[in-house]
Amino acid sequence: MTTINRDEWIAALNEAGISDDNDQDAVTVPEFAAMMDMHQQTASRRLIALEKAGKATRTRKLKAAPDGRMMRYLAFRLVK
Repeated sequence: MTTINRDEWIAALNEAGISDDNDQDAVTVPEFAAMMDMHQQTASRRLIALEKAGKATRTRKLKAAPDGRMMRYLAFRLVK
């Protein structure tokens, strides 16, 4: 009998897009808006358009909320 190790489970979760990993290299909508000097709604639409075009994927990023709590935020990563 073969067993599946933890790394294989994590890889499967990542491939399915349901990982809880902290992707600090990804960009959140507010970060993208600030970087591109545009409104957050415009930034959100453009990131979603990039995702639909297969140029970006959704992930999660751990950041401090305004009240200081650490929270996971939706973020996007460019597809290489």
